[in-house]
Amino acid sequence: MPSVAAQQTLLSVSEAFKSFKELRQLFFRGELDQKPKPPDYRDSGSVFKVAFPNIGAGKPTLENGMIRFPLGLQVNRWFGLKEFFLPLPKNLDFAGNVSDLLLSAQNDAVMEVPAIRGT
Repeated sequence: MPSVAAQQTLLSVSEAFKSFKELRQLFFRGELDQKPKPPDYRDSGSVFKVAFPNIGAGKPTLENGMIRFPLGLQVNRWFGLKEFFLPLPKNLDFAGNVSDLLLSAQNDAVMEVPAIRGT
């Protein structure tokens, strides 16, 4: 996984635990009725959603109508796989204001969910 995607994943985990910590403090002060649970990202055997920010060296690029996702040096060393490609959805303007591309697995297939944010 490229460092940009790894950093985005770690940021997501950090934000979730920060929120849990704040809710836990509210619970112990009596300001919250239900005890909060630690973040639960996935069921056993499932996969985690990965965000590829559209910035930096490891950002996805458009090549011949396909979105190219680089996988980083470590994955290349271990598995001999440099990248993978997904078709560009017809309703997505890749050159526009796409900030992140979120990938998650569904029914043993990779599904692409674009996250579009204004500039």
